[in-house]
Amino acid sequence: MKALAFARSLWVFTAAALSSVAGTVHAQTWAPVADAPRNVVAASAEWPSGVQMIARCTRGRNLDVVMTLGQPVAQPHVAVDVTLGDTEPNGQRWRLSEDGAVLFARQPGRLSSSFVNGRSAVISLTPDEGPRHRYELGAPSNPAVLAQVLSDCGQSTAWPPPDGSVLTNPDWIRRPTRLDFARLYPSFAAENGIDGEALVQCRVAVNGRVEDCIILSESPEGHGFGAASAALAQEFRMTPLTVDDRPYGEALIQMPINWRMR
Repeated sequence: MKALAFARSLWVFTAAALSSVAGTVHAQTWAPVADAPRNVVAASAEWPSGVQMIARCTRGRNLDVVMTLGQPVAQPHVAVDVTLGDTEPNGQRWRLSEDGAVLFARQPGRLSSSFVNGRSAVISLTPDEGPRHRYELGAPSNPAVLAQVLSDCGQSTAWPPPDGSVLTNPDWIRRPTRLDFARLYPSFAAENGIDGEALVQCRVAVNGRVEDCIILSESPEGHGFGAASAALAQEFRMTPLTVDDRPYGEALIQMPINWRMR
């Protein structure tokens, strides 16, 4: 899927960027990423614990933030509790790189603006299997570098961030057709007349497209309804979001999708 291909390309960029700044970035200080492609603006930070982050904006795309892990987690995505400053923990599912060593933030603008405004973060990971991991990230110094990345990506640096981070009543301007359902229906299930359903969580891009979908549940398991739903969800498109008259591309939406042969 396009989202996975983009995640792989971002991880390749991140690995190269972190390698180039390793040993040169002061703890808790944001610094520009050297040798970034012409259409990319990026900044990196490193904490005393060894955790590193990259905030990257590609012109024409949403902001992306990735975080290295001290101990890899071998699964596609992981339950994450994010506490920013004195806010309540925000439970989400974050995507992991193929080697399980890098996390992709689900709402990177919210995380970045908290750092820009001098707030710390606590990020707790709860894998489906294995021990829980907890990372305490003190407020970085030199936030102006990170603020510039947000500004170049059209993101607000204000805190608290805009409301509307989770959508419950989207204004759809395009929905999948019957042909889309037929094209994406899992082949084994279709051949054997099996119905199914899945729940996916996706991000809504600035242009209203649905992307970066994560499977939260599927039934029956093992028949491909989760992956099919993640692909089908990208056929939806909604009226572009604005918050305080600014484009907003950080909203998450949970989408239940039913698959029926009749």
